Amino acid sequence: MVRGTEAHVGKSGGLEEGLAVAMNREGAPIQRDVNTGSWSSWYAMLEFHGKLLDCTHHGRMGQRAHTRAGYAKHYAHDIWTERVLRGERPPDLAVRSHYHTFEDSGPQHPTRPTTRLIQTPAYQLKSAYAHKVVPESLADIGDITVVIRPDSSMDVYPCVFSPSRGETWKP
Repeated sequence: MVRGTEAHVGKSGGLEEGLAVAMNREGAPIQRDVNTGSWSSWYAMLEFHGKLLDCTHHGRMGQRAHTRAGYAKHYAHDIWTERVLRGERPPDLAVRSHYHTFEDSGPQHPTRPTTRLIQTPAYQLKSAYAHKVVPESLADIGDITVVIRPDSSMDVYPCVFSPSRGETWKP
C-alpha cells in the first residue's frame, strides 16, 4: 500500500494505513514494511514474473503542456540511470501519481533498455488547489491496468477520460 499526499490522506498516510490494515485483516496480500512495521509506505518495489516495479505517489513532471511528454522520457531515464550508477537493478516500470495528468514514456526499446515511466491520471476532477496553481490545465481522470505475464511480457492499458472545459458563455 503506497501512501499519497498528506493533505488528502492525513499525517503519515493515516487513511492508507487504516485501509491497509483492514485489507490485510480481510486476507489481502499486503505486507508490512520490514523497516518501519507499518502496513503502508511512501515507496514500494515489487517484482512480478521477473518485472521490477518502482511505485511511489510523488515524482516529477514537466509543468508546462509542451514539456510533459518529453519530460516523462527524461525522468524515466533518470530513474534508470540512478539505479545503474548505484549498481542496482533498474526497474522495468516506474509508476508515479500526484500530477493528475496521464503520461507514458513509452515501451522499452528492445536494444536500448531503460525504465518505462507511467504517470497516472487522477481519480477526481480538479481540486480548489489545482484551480489556483494550474488554472489553464484540465486533469485526466482514469486509471491504468498493468498486465505482467509469466513469460515476463508486460502490457499497460490506460483508461483515461479528459473532461471538457464546458460551454463558452455568450451573453
